[in-house]
Amino acid sequence: MFLTTYDVMKKEKGIKVPRTLGARWIEPHELDELYKFMEKIRNEMGDNKNFALEPQDTIFIPYEMGGKILGLFDEEGKIVGERYITLIDHGKSDLLIDASIDARPDEVLYLKSTVIDTDYTGNSLQYKTLIYAIDYLKKHNMTKFMSTISPYNVFSLNSAIKGNFKIRALKKKYPTEEHPNGLWRCILYLDTESEEKYDTDYIYVNRKDVNRQVELLEDDYVGIILSDDKEEIGYAKILK
Repeated sequence: MFLTTYDVMKKEKGIKVPRTLGARWIEPHELDELYKFMEKIRNEMGDNKNFALEPQDTIFIPYEMGGKILGLFDEEGKIVGERYITLIDHGKSDLLIDASIDARPDEVLYLKSTVIDTDYTGNSLQYKTLIYAIDYLKKHNMTKFMSTISPYNVFSLNSAIKGNFKIRALKKKYPTEEHPNGLWRCILYLDTESEEKYDTDYIYVNRKDVNRQVELLEDDYVGIILSDDKEEIGYAKILK
């Protein structure tokens, strides 16, 4: 039984056709199928700056420690999307230090990954699954969330900022053989109970200009808005 459904448009043979996707939590016996799906989408992307896929023998360790994965299924029951959620202390508590967040690791959830089949792009599924997951977790008394997103991944960045996440740091993370020094990642944070207010005198910076963004973040600015063309991030000071 699905938790919720989404009416979407799917690309088929060059045209878009209406389809319905169902969302439910992934079961342990579906992890192999899920990883094959993630590999398929990763290979289709080509540029791995946006999505660094871990080996299968490590990527699901946080899931086995209590994490949850919201899966999207098509009308034939095939996995076509996922949103992976874990506790921040399952290997990612360094993000709290990176972003100067004053919270305990056991009270912050980490949005580990979101992957959507390219046939379903344009349906705002990243944003819709984000809102569903946060609403669900708030009902279970979880109100603090973190995520890391490439500054070059405009779709994920737009979904997160639209969902009220704020950029609190920009660091090189997740070293690989191809990128031994790591990959640039915006570190985003959301506290749904926060009453923080922000200056409306934004400084807009091209989202690919990592050096200027690092300067602003080190000067206590926070990234809070995307420009209409999604090419610039608006930074502002937190009002004391």
